[in-house]
Formats: sequence, structure tokens, C-alpha cells
Amino acid sequence: MPTPTQLASILEFIGKNRVGEVVPGARSEGDAAKLLGGGGMVRPLLVDWNNGRAVVGADEGAVLRLLETLPGN
Repeated sequence: MPTPTQLASILEFIGKNRVGEVVPGARSEGDAAKLLGGGGMVRPLLVDWNNGRAVVGADEGAVLRLLETLPGN
């Protein structure tokens, strides 16, 4: 599970208006932090920390596009 700081970064990358896509049932970052403890995060969650991007869920096309842009690919 991400730390509260990592969760805040992920929500910035994804867009805070999409918090419910990362943690189902969450309406705010505070909700997400509370619900996260119960393991309620959507998986997979792929984060490119260096470039400030994240992909949430099983959108295979979005995951592949992010992976293809990483160095060494």
C-alpha cells in the first residue's frame, strides 16, 4: 500500500477528481487515506514517479502506453 505522501502524489498524477477510481468509495483524499487501510485500492496501479504519471485499473492499452515510454523500452 502507498504511504499517505505517495497516495497524495498518485492522486495529483491521476487527478484528484478521480479519487474514487483509485480507492472505491472515496470522495476526497482524506476518504481515500481512511479507506486505504482496509486494502480498498484498485489494482493494478502503475506509477511512473519520475515523470509524474499513473495508470489505474486494468486498461491494458493505457498500461502499455506508459510502459513503452519508460527508459530502456
